[in-house]
Amino acid sequence: MTTATGKKLRRAPGEGSLYKRGDGRWEATLSGGYAPNGTRLKIRRSAATKKGAGELLNAMKAEQGRGIDPALRDVTVGAWLDRWMRNPPRPLRPRTAITFKGNIDRHIVPALGRIRLADLTSTRVREFLTAKQTEPRKRGEKVLPPLATQTVKNILIVLRAALETAVDEDVITKNPARKYTLATTEPKIEPLTGDEVRRFLVAAQGHECEALFLVAVATGLRQGEVLGLRWQDVDFDKGTVHVRGTLQRYAEAYHWNPPKTARSAREVAIPPVVVEALRKRSIHQKEQRIAAGPAWVGNEWALCFTDDLGRPLHPRAARYRFDKVIAAAGVRPVRFHDLRHGLASFLHAEGLGARDVMDVLGHSSIKMTMDTYTHLLAESSRKVADVMGLVMEVKAAN
Repeated sequence: MTTATGKKLRRAPGEGSLYKRGDGRWEATLSGGYAPNGTRLKIRRSAATKKGAGELLNAMKAEQGRGIDPALRDVTVGAWLDRWMRNPPRPLRPRTAITFKGNIDRHIVPALGRIRLADLTSTRVREFLTAKQTEPRKRGEKVLPPLATQTVKNILIVLRAALETAVDEDVITKNPARKYTLATTEPKIEPLTGDEVRRFLVAAQGHECEALFLVAVATGLRQGEVLGLRWQDVDFDKGTVHVRGTLQRYAEAYHWNPPKTARSAREVAIPPVVVEALRKRSIHQKEQRIAAGPAWVGNEWALCFTDDLGRPLHPRAARYRFDKVIAAAGVRPVRFHDLRHGLASFLHAEGLGARDVMDVLGHSSIKMTMDTYTHLLAESSRKVADVMGLVMEVKAAN
């Protein structure tokens, strides 16, 4: 830029510049601030004509004026996900962060990572997720089935969240994953019957995990909540247990984490038979410690349920022992989590409503309870309809 007399003037900060390159194209350059190491960042766009480059420069300055970083205009999906994981809009729980990172690295980046974020469409997202849910996978020479529905759901969760942040920060105008609905078939919940529960508990008598199984049956606690129970959480006098955390294993270590939601932290009453089982478990654990002597490892949380050296009980070990007792009882194969569903069915059969079930199980909302136990609510609806039918027949007869 020069004056009428030909004197060269310096451009004002943020004004940018235009120049003709050696290949004949015109380039627009704008300052993009500074990198963490202090290096000045330059944002460059090119066009075939000076007029076109000027329009690009004005567009870049307009983006900066709206608080948009022009450097992100060409950011790829992979680069954005990496940036989002390093600075999420709210802190992620450690295990959640590991799950998100694994799904990003193994699934999202290989398929979508090189696509410009601004070019990602709803159609491309749908094709990607549909393929994950329906197409067989290859691992070396092995051909594996498609991903589990829950895994695909987790992939969608992290992709949708990261793209929503991009919308919030004006990097893109809309979230191409926002309206996608995952085609799922909800598994039918078939909890243990009363007879099956009795046979299971009979088979568990004298088992090293008897107290653990009794607590799970009587309280409906999640497996991580049962394994995370500490002696300080048990009130023998009141006959209650306080759910204050959950035991999880990830990153090759055990972690005792607080509940995910406020409602998950709760006090649950336990019957006398469970109180007595926990007393016996406490005595047995002390005997194990004496027997182990110097070999005793223990744990930092004073957990109720541990192995013979006081170490936290691995979730897989708990499930293995549960499966063995289920088989010994001659009961159909079920998951450990189905004990939780069994309690919900029992509470419903005893006349407790969805609000009571929500409180006992620690659901975050009444919607979660109703969505999970739709079949129970349908049974209630049928009973109400039958009763009303009888009432209406009597009235009609009179």
